[in-house]
Amino acid sequence: MRSLFKVTLLATTMALTLNANLVMAAEAAKASDAAPAAKFKSDEDAAAYSLCASLRRYIDNPLKEQKTWYHLK
Repeated sequence: MRSLFKVTLLATTMALTLNANLVMAAEAAKASDAAPAAKFKSDEDAAAYSLCASLRRYIDNPLKEQKTWYHLK
């Protein structure tokens, strides 16, 4: 019984991991198609933009995960 549980848990984990990678790749492809290339006046503007975009993703991802955990909209 224990070995069946371990195998089932391993298979489920692998399936979720592989599916998550496919979903994230599809979302990234949509985002890259939708976002036009930004043109900045200086390197400082580009660095500031990339820092804020990275921070937004850092904050947004855990919030999205929590919404799926608690089935919120």
